[in-house]
Amino acid sequence: MRIGLFTDSYFPSINGVSVSVHNLYEELIRLGHDVFIFTNVHDHATSEDHVIRFKAIRPPKKALKEYRIGLFSYFKIKKARTYNLDIIHCHSEITMGRIARKVAKLDKIPFVYTYHTMYEDYTHFISKRGSGALKRFFKWVSLFYAEFASAVIFPTEKVAQTFLGYGFKNPYHIIPTGIDLTAFNPEKTDTDRSELSNQYKKPFPHLVFVGRISHEKSIQTLLDALLTLKNHGQNVYLTIIGDGPDKPKYEAFVDREGLNAHVQFTGMIPPKKVPHYYHLADFFVSFSKTETQGLTYIEALASGLPVIAWRDVHLKAWIQPNKNGILFDTPEDFIKIMHAIIQHPDRYTMDPYEVASSVEQFSKKNYGIKINNLYQTLLKKPSSE
Repeated sequence: MRIGLFTDSYFPSINGVSVSVHNLYEELIRLGHDVFIFTNVHDHATSEDHVIRFKAIRPPKKALKEYRIGLFSYFKIKKARTYNLDIIHCHSEITMGRIARKVAKLDKIPFVYTYHTMYEDYTHFISKRGSGALKRFFKWVSLFYAEFASAVIFPTEKVAQTFLGYGFKNPYHIIPTGIDLTAFNPEKTDTDRSELSNQYKKPFPHLVFVGRISHEKSIQTLLDALLTLKNHGQNVYLTIIGDGPDKPKYEAFVDREGLNAHVQFTGMIPPKKVPHYYHLADFFVSFSKTETQGLTYIEALASGLPVIAWRDVHLKAWIQPNKNGILFDTPEDFIKIMHAIIQHPDRYTMDPYEVASSVEQFSKKNYGIKINNLYQTLLKKPSSE
């Protein structure tokens, strides 16, 4: 097959969508297909034959500095059509989604749509005013693509149920995004990790958070809980990996409240080095309530690192208490859990290999096979008009 993956977000921007698209590309190539990624230009992108970049601009909002938005144009449509695609897989809506939909309609080929992001949780990045109107707009846009699609994919049942609440009534597929589990193998050792240990290894219990440093991740609530623990004489250590618009605010809070010895910010880390940081910690932690799947949770577990996270529908399906993690419902619950871990660490020791084996279903190989099987099914049916 000749497959087109259309996305507004791709490397060098690091987020769940770009990782998902890249992993899918690699697996489809491994299965013998010709795969092309259609995306927007980026200042720091390197030229790759299989990545077709179209002119776009960076939004003026600082919080959106890694995103690019391009205009809808028939030049882009014409160029995309020269690749003689057999199937289109759309991973975003605003720019490349419009191009993808038009090409699929003109060429009468199957159009697959993956709904990655619950935009209603992110409208504050665009504007703090009129959030209700923005949420309604994004619901309409998402339905616009889903109702046209030959097949709709959600990464988790949680996302599917949210989408059904928008009024979507068609069949859908649950296919979790896959990751390269081998990169996070708990047996993996090298000199890089040894060197990092001197700088980032902390006393027990050492927590690590990996992700966008922004409001929707509820990092302030996590920092408040650590401050409460500190004020009660309970020393819990946290390494925060990533960058985002609220990082300066959180750094100022840590400095003001005397948490510098307990909380460390690393900034952005090259993806290939992130596994080393998981291996230096005792637990992965997240207070986020907005994850559609939570790839960093899976990365942590694949590293043999137990997860301590806010209880969510999709997490309950694969986080098993004291087998590979602990879920909590309130900040107070989290504080009680940390008290218990400090007082009885032996009760919370989890086998790293058992932890890692709990996410084998999320391998990128399985991801590629499931998507490929769906493509094959669609190509045997009449395409959407």
